[in-house]
Amino acid sequence: MNNISLKYTMRNAFTLIELLIVITIIGIASALIVPYVGSRSDLQVAAVARSFIADVQYTQNLAITTRQRHGLLFAADQYTVERFSGTTAITIKHPIEKDNFVVRLGSSGKDVRRGVAMPLVNVRQGAVRLVFDSMGTPMAFSGTTFISTDAPVRVTLSAGTATIVVRIEPFTGEVTVE
Repeated sequence: MNNISLKYTMRNAFTLIELLIVITIIGIASALIVPYVGSRSDLQVAAVARSFIADVQYTQNLAITTRQRHGLLFAADQYTVERFSGTTAITIKHPIEKDNFVVRLGSSGKDVRRGVAMPLVNVRQGAVRLVFDSMGTPMAFSGTTFISTDAPVRVTLSAGTATIVVRIEPFTGEVTVE
C-alpha cells in the first residue's frame, strides 16, 4: 500500500481578483447609499414636525379637558405652551421633562431640533400666540384680546432644502401637513 501524502498549502493573503471584487462591491454599495446619508434634513424636519403636531394637539386637549384656554407662544425659533388665566399667560410644565414647556429649535435646540428653523408663523394679524378655547377652537391672541381665526394658521419648519408647513384649521383645530 502506498502512502499518499497530501500537501496543503496555507494562504496568508487574498488574491488580486478577490480584492478587486470586494472593492467593486463596496464601491457600488457606497454609490447607492451615500446620496441618502449625505443630507437627512428632510427626515429631521419631518421628525420635528411630528413633535410639533403632537405638542399642538396636546395643547388643544389640555384646553378641552381643563375647560381653560391654553396656547402656544411663538418666538424666534421656539415655542412655549401656556395656560391662560383671563389674559395672563402662564408657562406650563412639560409633562415628561418636568421643566417649563419651552421647545427650542435652531442652534439652541437639542437633538433632532438643532438645525431646524421656524422661519414663518402666520397666526393672524401679527399675533404671536395661537390659543385654544375650552371647546378646542383655535384663535389668535394679540396680548390684550382673543381673535377668532377665519383662516388656517400656518407654521413653517425648515432645514437645509427641506420645508414642511403645518396647518391648523380654523374652527376645528385639525392639524395637517401641506
